[in-house]
Amino acid sequence: TVAKNVTVSALMGGVVAYQIQELGAAMMKHGIMNTFAAGLKPLMLSMFERARGAKGEQLEAWRNNAAHVGLAINTEINGRGSKWFNPGVMNEPPGNAMLSMAITSSEKLAHYSMNFFGVNLLSNLNERLAANTFQSRVMKAMHDHLAGTLSNEERIAMAHYGIDVNQDAELFVSQMKDADGWKSGRQYQSMYWRWSDHEAMIKMGDSIKRAVRDTV
Repeated sequence: TVAKNVTVSALMGGVVAYQIQELGAAMMKHGIMNTFAAGLKPLMLSMFERARGAKGEQLEAWRNNAAHVGLAINTEINGRGSKWFNPGVMNEPPGNAMLSMAITSSEKLAHYSMNFFGVNLLSNLNERLAANTFQSRVMKAMHDHLAGTLSNEERIAMAHYGIDVNQDAELFVSQMKDADGWKSGRQYQSMYWRWSDHEAMIKMGDSIKRAVRDTV
């Protein structure tokens, strides 16, 4: 067990190389322009807000689009979900004090190495990028449907993630407006976690989660 944990710790740097290519996954799934306008641009704006110490809506939206559906919350201890769900279970047979100390220390090393190599940071970045890009894509599809310009390919893509544009378009657009969402260039910001219609809010959240898992 100790050897396994130490090996995992040493190999975490390789995970980062794999994660970098995932930055392109959102472009492949949701389009280059959508990703730049609704993913990378909000990322840069939120970084500027944070650098100024401001807590603007762009920074709030960048975080909440993912966090409200349980995404982009990876931490050094959350690397193994079993620790959250059943922390009282003994995974290792009892041994002498030195063995127990070695096992415990190596487990912590494996957890913290994910932060040391930036694995958690890039995981959060990729998930937030995908979440922001997709929620904007959904709202664009809703507006395009109401305007009569939605393509059949995009209609099918929305259905793939659980969105029925015929049923949801008018409701989603009105909820976005009531929640003080906005459109800036090609970027739509739904502010879905503020929606008063909880069924619509959950449906939007579920579609975002599906899209992120499908992307990264």
